[in-house]
Amino acid sequence: MMPKVMVKIISQRSYRHFFNVLKSNFVYIFSNDNILIMIISLTGFMGVGKSTIAGLLAKHLYCKLIDLDKLIEQEEGMAVSEIFSTKGEIYFRNLEEKSLAKLVKENNEKILILSLGGGTLISDANRKIIKKNTRCIYLRASQKLLTERLMTHKGKRPVVDNIDDASLHEEISTLFEKRKPGYEAAASIIIDVDGKSVRDLLVEIISIFSASDIKSPPQRV
Repeated sequence: MMPKVMVKIISQRSYRHFFNVLKSNFVYIFSNDNILIMIISLTGFMGVGKSTIAGLLAKHLYCKLIDLDKLIEQEEGMAVSEIFSTKGEIYFRNLEEKSLAKLVKENNEKILILSLGGGTLISDANRKIIKKNTRCIYLRASQKLLTERLMTHKGKRPVVDNIDDASLHEEISTLFEKRKPGYEAAASIIIDVDGKSVRDLLVEIISIFSASDIKSPPQRV
């Protein structure tokens, strides 16, 4: 495990150091203007905390954040839950593939934090895009923790919204096993979240990205 560092709002000097580390270690592409571009993506099951961690990471790195679900909502003019209920999951997954491909192709941010949907990596096309063009962090939680969190936020999760509490754990287990291979296939780094605060997780992410010996295959923390 990498040594932990204190997480503070990163100064411009620290940012330049961080960017140099990224330049040496990260997956990157060149835009038409020869600007070095890097994308840090976060994946994991619904309720694991992707949006929260992505938002804080973007704040600490002074960079742009895109939440893929929110991007789709803006493009469609309706909530993800409404898309699911009126047009179905297949329609949504097709939108998801198109939106992700367009986002990665057109991005010109030097560093971009991308929060993926819980089911984004079911798609083989999406897995290939994420693995090729981003440094992907898989936030991994136990099914027990996920069930506890989703029990209190069912109304915001269309996939489990209509499932009664008694059947929720079994449904989460089934869905998790279906999605797990996609998370693991695309991940550059795997971080277990059980028993850790948001601050703990942010410390680990910054520690790993500040280290000089980032390697493949995926690192587990």
